[in-house]
Amino acid sequence: MIDQLLVHLDARVDAFAICEVADRWRLGLGPMKMPMFHYVLEGEGQIDGVTTPLAPGALVIIPAAQRHELQAPGYNPRHQEAMSEFRVLPEGLLRITAGDTPVLRTACATIAGRYLHQADLFSGLTEPMVFRFPDTARVPAIFEELVDELRTPRFGTRALASALLKQAFVLLIRAQLQDGGADFSWILSLRDPRIARAVGAMIDAGDERLSTDALADLAGMSRAAFQRRFQDVMGVTVADFDVRLRLHRAALLLVETDLPVGAIASAIGYSSRSHFSRAFRKALGVDPSRFRRDQASGEILSSVKDFISALLHPPKAKSAPE
Repeated sequence: MIDQLLVHLDARVDAFAICEVADRWRLGLGPMKMPMFHYVLEGEGQIDGVTTPLAPGALVIIPAAQRHELQAPGYNPRHQEAMSEFRVLPEGLLRITAGDTPVLRTACATIAGRYLHQADLFSGLTEPMVFRFPDTARVPAIFEELVDELRTPRFGTRALASALLKQAFVLLIRAQLQDGGADFSWILSLRDPRIARAVGAMIDAGDERLSTDALADLAGMSRAAFQRRFQDVMGVTVADFDVRLRLHRAALLLVETDLPVGAIASAIGYSSRSHFSRAFRKALGVDPSRFRRDQASGEILSSVKDFISALLHPPKAKSAPE
């Protein structure tokens, strides 16, 4: 189940700064248009409004458009805004500081996360969250490499730091899901383990279409209760989710393979290329061949942006499990 969900997770991480806070100082950051996170490299401290303390190896995710403050230990800390004291390092990486002798250091990055190639992974996140890796997680090598890379930034540091932070983020989600002790309700299907089982089965089914009755049985619910709960959690009906899952597979195949469009249509269960192309165009506003060319050239169409922002909105309120 964990691997099935992670296959459909697309996280794009861009390291942009090293944040350093001295004893009895706090550093104000944001708000930013995208979610951001801090990976604690050294020292202890806290994020304002969050009770979980910071420690080396902890990862803090900050919602988009939310201002926050990093605070080092000490009473009556002095305050400094991020952009009032910074240095530009190689490749545009910033060193943002508060105070003279830092005791708290973090790697700062923006993160764009998508689930099923379409839904905003972080749209359900409303407040900062602090995560710690379980003792069983295999992250020491990544942590040590990241610390070493950021100790003396040089050519390639920003790209390497971004890649290492992405690895840390994915390993964190895997470790927390395996541990079972974390609240990942802000990830769509994980709000309810019964729905997660059904989603996992749909992902695993490939081009086979599972009936709603079969999915309801797998979830241990009646058909009517399953349909209501699925739409409550996922924001779309079972049938709509099935279509979007297939289009997600198609989009991945268009970008990652050279398979003809007709072969991709058949692989995801469409009887004809024309039927598939109509469905793809209706969803993304562009035909499959154009989508493949634009992705290859690095272009991001405004129609795709609009589509991504509109799809699979999480429900406004959670209903109690039935």
